[in-house]
Amino acid sequence: MERLDLRTGVAPAVEWIAGVLGLYRDEPHLVVGLPGGRSVVPVLEALRERDDLPWDRCVFFLVDERCVPPGSPERNDALLERVFFRPLVEKRWITRDQVHPYEYRGEAEDWGLEAYERALRGYREAFHLVVLGAGEDGHVASLFPRHPSIWDDSPFYIRVEEAPKPPPRRISASKTLLESSEACLLLFMGEGKREAYRRFLDPELPLADCPAKLAFEVDRLAVATDLG
Repeated sequence: MERLDLRTGVAPAVEWIAGVLGLYRDEPHLVVGLPGGRSVVPVLEALRERDDLPWDRCVFFLVDERCVPPGSPERNDALLERVFFRPLVEKRWITRDQVHPYEYRGEAEDWGLEAYERALRGYREAFHLVVLGAGEDGHVASLFPRHPSIWDDSPFYIRVEEAPKPPPRRISASKTLLESSEACLLLFMGEGKREAYRRFLDPELPLADCPAKLAFEVDRLAVATDLG
């Protein structure tokens, strides 16, 4: 595990991401999983200014999404679109085909997850790089402490019902999918995440009590925080 100190800015996290993407010079596609939430915004705002990254080979998937209507400001892809995807498209560094939002289909038994999994598996069955932001309770993506989501061993994405945070219905990358990532940047940003960070580092605390601990299963892990 590599620790990144972000107290004076997010540059160390951006450099780490650039280093990871640079490892895959022979890969036709770089599959990147991104979260919603405030924690990731400063990193993405800095990352979108880098013109030296292999943007033309990156493809983007969400690590979780809220099951609300398309265009809702509650959706994670609304934040990512505004902060990251649209600026990159406007610079012509990426095309719309490289961005893969999740389409919620409430009338379907699988909520449209099979189609989303199929899109991912069209590239590969794991992320080259996943970025995660830990919540105040230690959750990542939509995998919550002591919730059925953290015990679901499905290989790709899962349906999440009765989530402890609104909205109650979500989809999420499974524990298995996140653990299979080749590299993970895990963010603990803001004073409200101090207890979650402490719990993450507590060797006695089980994964079910702090889902962020799944990141320890990723071979190349960087934990970044602005906490002293």
